[in-house]
Amino acid sequence: MAAGQARKALQSVILLIAVIAAAYAIMKPLLEKEGDLIKVGEAVPDFTLVNMEGEAVELKDYRGKGVIINFWGTWCGPCEKEMPRMNEAYRSKPDDVEILAVNLPESPVSVSAFVEKYGIDFPVLMDADGDVVAAYKVGPIPVTFLVDENGILQERILGELSTVEYIQELMSSINPVKDGLRNSAAETAENISFR
Repeated sequence: MAAGQARKALQSVILLIAVIAAAYAIMKPLLEKEGDLIKVGEAVPDFTLVNMEGEAVELKDYRGKGVIINFWGTWCGPCEKEMPRMNEAYRSKPDDVEILAVNLPESPVSVSAFVEKYGIDFPVLMDADGDVVAAYKVGPIPVTFLVDENGILQERILGELSTVEYIQELMSSINPVKDGLRNSAAETAENISFR
């Protein structure tokens, strides 16, 4: 009986070590990315991606506007919940704020079906090669970047945007027009800086 208990204890220890090693292997890349993340107050990388109509869209085209950049996938449950909320908020957005939904590399057919199913009105961009995902150090999704009119990161939000009201508050926070007055920094193109 003692030999059987010793064998079970050894198997349990080996299993525990294997579980710890697997967890470390999964978490290590995420932890390493943390130090490389774009920090609040830094310029975000510029990018050019193709929208659902096949047209090139550049982040720098939105100079002078606040931009919500949302990274998502059709297979992501929280993304599926937040996209209709984002769409509802988008329909009443300020003129000087834009939403850009950057899809992780997946089939354009799946993305098109998703966009059609939920009647998404804001630009959905295809990151076919994953270059923008890599440049923004995207790990778990959804993740949302709030970028001001000067191309500077104001906030990075990991997880689902839970209500339409919350999304509207986020839009307000990056709207360069406050109380009918444009932020003077937004009027000067030289002040706009994307990496």
